[in-house]
Amino acid sequence: MKNDLNVRLRQQLTEHKQKINGLENLLEMRTQDRLELSSDMSRQYKTMQSEMMTKIESLEKKVLDLKSKLAYTQHTYSEEKRIYEATMMDKDALIEEQNMKMTYMTNEFEAMLNVLYSCFFKLSKT
Repeated sequence: MKNDLNVRLRQQLTEHKQKINGLENLLEMRTQDRLELSSDMSRQYKTMQSEMMTKIESLEKKVLDLKSKLAYTQHTYSEEKRIYEATMMDKDALIEEQNMKMTYMTNEFEAMLNVLYSCFFKLSKT
C-alpha cells in the first residue's frame, strides 16, 4: 500500500510539475505577448506623434505662406486703390475745369449773340 501510495503521489507530483511548467510557459508567453504589444503600441505612438508634428509644421508653414500672401494682396489692393482714387480726383478736376470753360464759352457766345443781335436790330431800324 505504501508503495502504491508512493507511486500515486509521485504521479500526482509529476502531473502537478507538468501543470506548473505548462502554467509557467503560458505565463511567459503572455508576458512576452504583453511586452511585444507594449513595444508595438509605443512604436505606433512615436510614429503617430512624428506624423502629427510633421503635419503641424506643414500647416504652420502654410499659415505663414497664406499670411504673407494676404499681406501682399492687401498692400497691392491699397496701392491700386490709392492710384484709382488719385486718377478719379484728377479726372473729376479735369471735368470741373472743362465745365467751367464750357460755361465761360457759353456766356461769351451768348454775349456775342446779344451784341450781334443789337447790331442787326440797329441796322434794321435805319
